[in-house]
Amino acid sequence: MTDKLTADLFSDLFDDPHSGQSSQESIAHSPSSAAIADDGQQGSSQSSNTTAVATVPVWADNLRQLPNVFLRSALFSVGNNKNKRKYYSAKEPLHVETYGNYSMLFRGEELRQDDLDLMMELLHIVRGQPSHTKVHVCPMHLIRDMDWSRNKDSYSRLEKIILRLQMGVISIVIQSKKKDGSEEVLKYHGSFIKSSAMRDNMQGEQLRSDWVVEINPELFRLFSNNDFTRFSWEHRKEISTPLAKWLHSFFSSHDGSMGVPLDRLMKLSGYADANPAARRKFKMRIREYLSSMKDHRQIIDWQMTEDNRVRVIPLKWNLNTSRQTKPTQG
Repeated sequence: MTDKLTADLFSDLFDDPHSGQSSQESIAHSPSSAAIADDGQQGSSQSSNTTAVATVPVWADNLRQLPNVFLRSALFSVGNNKNKRKYYSAKEPLHVETYGNYSMLFRGEELRQDDLDLMMELLHIVRGQPSHTKVHVCPMHLIRDMDWSRNKDSYSRLEKIILRLQMGVISIVIQSKKKDGSEEVLKYHGSFIKSSAMRDNMQGEQLRSDWVVEINPELFRLFSNNDFTRFSWEHRKEISTPLAKWLHSFFSSHDGSMGVPLDRLMKLSGYADANPAARRKFKMRIREYLSSMKDHRQIIDWQMTEDNRVRVIPLKWNLNTSRQTKPTQG
């Protein structure tokens, strides 16, 4: 009886209600890394009042889009994955360093740039779909799309990241002014991923996997008021170090009109050390990474002033949902 109940539960989780196929079949016939399953009818409500279902924004295939609050903070730090991650309890949450009109607390296992990479991919898969959409993903397709090594370690790493994003809880407060002059406060309390289920099946020496991930639908409220940034996915994948990735995404969220103090960048990136020797090393790496980004045309230009303020002119990407989108300057 218990085995049948478990089988029925997982059947409901994994089967695509629209296609009549199992999710494994739909993945096998899909050119993308995932199959989309809309869990319920759009615009439906159990109450007598009709509630509109939010739709995830759409952007081009070669871009990724994220709310600025994730890019202008130390939520996804530049920590080295060789080092043990910190854990922040409910009693002693992390007061996340932020830039701008944001305040944030985090509870859970420390998040880093590889967690952000996966979050970008999941958001990219679900773009243009209802916010409550469940995503059927093939793990090896995700690993391929992020240019990770295709082995068991990457498979295990992927599963751990999904669980971190599911178990971690963020509390965000965003203050903004509307066009009519009134002030608006947006609050979000919750996880990144609402639920996940994983099914692995060994067929001879071949592993076939079907994972189902549901992003917390309330998370998409953070895309409101145009408070988000688009940037090149290929550029991000070309950048290998966590600090360089963070710098690229942070400055992509600005227009290049103002400089940011070096010490402020250290705190915002989650750079662990703050002693004089670490500061000199951080400054040296900033110069190295930004020079490399300019050489590889991942940014337009950069400068560091005598008083150690860093200014970067990023590439900007138009809202275009065609397969490829070209950058614009300014």
